[in-house]
Amino acid sequence: ETAMEAAARKELDELCAALAENVLEKSEKMGPQEVGIAAWAVATLQPKRWRPAMRPLLTRAKVLLQDVNWWSVAHLEYAQRRLGTINKALFTGLTERCAAEVERVNRESRTFV
Repeated sequence: ETAMEAAARKELDELCAALAENVLEKSEKMGPQEVGIAAWAVATLQPKRWRPAMRPLLTRAKVLLQDVNWWSVAHLEYAQRRLGTINKALFTGLTERCAAEVERVNRESRTFV
């Protein structure tokens, strides 16, 4: 690893740690799609303390479940799988949310008529 690569890695590690801290501090104020993308980012980057940072995101996701779009559903499912544990209540809610979105798209889209 070159000095430039080491410096870039250090900077990325610092940014990832800041992301985890921000999630811990601000998850209660996040909207449904913010929760989804934050869960994906934390699960993908896995900064220090990433597992504790996931807890408030998944808790917030349960509260916002009816407003989560299909993209955020995918991010939240991915994050749970990266954790290696599935919150069955949230996973069931995400599955139901996907079914509701399929119904909505079928109802609203002329393509599927």
